[in-house]
Amino acid sequence: MTDSRLEAIESKLAFQELTTLQLSDTLHQQQKQIDHLELLCQQLIGRVQEMADTLNSDPVIDEKPPHY
Repeated sequence: MTDSRLEAIESKLAFQELTTLQLSDTLHQQQKQIDHLELLCQQLIGRVQEMADTLNSDPVIDEKPPHY
């Protein structure tokens, strides 16, 4: 194998290693963002459920206004 060919292979390998590291970092950041968004969704679901429970248990809401 000639030196220039070996250098070309080493260069390609170095580029692939760098690309793999960049992809890994990107994937890690995306997973952190997904985890955060899932937490926010669960919190919102809880808040909506609390609001629904409050509306369903409040007897004043079912009353007609006095002018009816």
